[in-house]
Amino acid sequence: MSRKAFALVLTGLVAAIGVPVFFYMFSDAPFRSAFKDALSLLTLVAFSLLIAQFYLTRGNTPVTQAFKPALVQKLHKYLAYTAIVVILAHPYLIVVPRYFEGGVEPWTAFVTMLTQFSNIGILSGILAWLVLVAVGITAFFRRKVMRKMRKKYRGWRGLHAVLVLGFILPALFHVIMLGRHMSLGLAIYFCAALALGLVLLARLYPDRIPFASVGKSIGAKFHKAEAHPQ
Repeated sequence: MSRKAFALVLTGLVAAIGVPVFFYMFSDAPFRSAFKDALSLLTLVAFSLLIAQFYLTRGNTPVTQAFKPALVQKLHKYLAYTAIVVILAHPYLIVVPRYFEGGVEPWTAFVTMLTQFSNIGILSGILAWLVLVAVGITAFFRRKVMRKMRKKYRGWRGLHAVLVLGFILPALFHVIMLGRHMSLGLAIYFCAALALGLVLLARLYPDRIPFASVGKSIGAKFHKAEAHPQ
């Protein structure tokens, strides 16, 4: 592995896992139990890994230059599937500890939580969860979906991008509003990471997003200058 590739891997691990864990460890949320906090940390890291998927695309030139496209695609796929499973299980994971505690029954707590329709944080979470189901299904059955589309892969890629945006925006709002270990610093970090990820995503659609072609042109000039220093 080259130094550049190693640096990218290390940066990715720190950014996607290290930074969220750091904020988690130093949050003001009181300790509950090792099991509950482990589930919270698992969910937080899974959400962070979903944001990281924006950096595992062709829009991220340093990554595509340092690694083979097939490797990047596999990493994108397996990390995304793993994180999706955790996030889809998130509503259930919230009430799992109640199986080992007294008081409210798990199913009662689950229904009560999901029927708080006056809570915009809950509603945004439900919306994000439903869209994520669509993201997972269309990704897993992408070949069948592509066969039904006129533009095949390009059409599926556009659909995938729309669904991902439909998930990540309300999901981020949900995390910021209701995340137990959320702090101002972590909220700013997630927003900044997502904003940069959206810029990378936009570079894949220069013909559809006005500023994307400008960003792609600037990026190309930067990498050209980096490859041929004066």
